[in-house]
Amino acid sequence: MRGVGRIDAEIAGFFEGLAAHPSRARAYIVIAHEAATAVPELRPAIHQQNVRFRQRIQSALREGIDLGEIPSGLDTGAVSIAVMGMIRGVAWEWFTDAALDLSACERAILSQARMLYTVKS
Repeated sequence: MRGVGRIDAEIAGFFEGLAAHPSRARAYIVIAHEAATAVPELRPAIHQQNVRFRQRIQSALREGIDLGEIPSGLDTGAVSIAVMGMIRGVAWEWFTDAALDLSACERAILSQARMLYTVKS
């Protein structure tokens, strides 16, 4: 997959992971929180994972530009951070509220993400 399809797949894959491996996902959230607060030695590893995730989204955005799916001139760095922030924000909400409707949240993020990278500036 390339471009927009790859971004959709990244988002879908994240939510599939939450649903398929909730204990693993919750453990990661705890570790990430601890890296930011009580165990700063973990911060570099968490940061590198964030960077890799952001780079995958940014790369897909650039592919979308090359394919003509996304307007040129898009700030792919800022949009990749915004998309990642939405995804991680929902994960945090789910961590604190296991009854959260992940399917509805996934649809909302897909819709909002598309708006971020398909609107002409």
